[in-house]
Amino acid sequence: ASHGKLWGPREAVALMAQRAVAQKSDEAPDEEELALLRMLNEGLSNKEIANRLQLAEVTVKARLGRLYRKYGVNTRLQLLSTALKQGKV
Repeated sequence: ASHGKLWGPREAVALMAQRAVAQKSDEAPDEEELALLRMLNEGLSNKEIANRLQLAEVTVKARLGRLYRKYGVNTRLQLLSTALKQGKV
């Protein structure tokens, strides 16, 4: 119960997931995340990021996917916007 409301299982799970995402995105980004965020801010493509970091492009995609989940976003633009608003870039 929250604020006098009873929650069903679906609502409870959704609330816990929202709180988990909020907590994760409040954590300080590690060096790898900062590097990716900075390169996104420069407007680099996944291929350009992969070349700079000497990684496979698929690895960059996977790491960006983790950041999307961490910040609760679906696109590069949303990720960058959220990171900028939170002062992470």
